[in-house]
Amino acid sequence: MAIRSVEQALESAQVGVFGYVMRSGHPNVCAVTPYIVDSVPVVTSTLALIDKAAAVHRDPRVVL
Repeated sequence: MAIRSVEQALESAQVGVFGYVMRSGHPNVCAVTPYIVDSVPVVTSTLALIDKAAAVHRDPRVVL
């Protein structure tokens, strides 16, 4: 998918899905709100984001 198409998809989406690898090695997904800020994808989520951030620091493989 072209970069512009990705930006358009994120700008038009009201809800996105953020996938990451948990400590156990299993995949996990959660709903997020995607935005584009200065051509960089940004997501917001619940207060549980702290756990998600720790998971991403452990294993940076993610999907949006």
